[in-house]
Amino acid sequence: MNYETLREDLKALSVPEIEQLRDDYQRAHPKEGKCVYLCNEVIKDKQEKESTADFERMLKDALAKKNAPDGAGTPSQGNETR
Repeated sequence: MNYETLREDLKALSVPEIEQLRDDYQRAHPKEGKCVYLCNEVIKDKQEKESTADFERMLKDALAKKNAPDGAGTPSQGNETR
């Protein structure tokens, strides 16, 4: 199995599952660092993807609020002359 295949297989797991696998592997093979590094990279990628998705949702919500029309019973809050 090559590292790209391992990376793709790891992506199917949740972050806690990858952490558990990494920790178990590290206990069994304390001198081997490549697979631990690979697990850490996949964890980092998944966390960055979640963070970006969260930011995109927040941005979309902010834009929706900004662009929402005034309610029918609520007057505009702009500079009106009376």
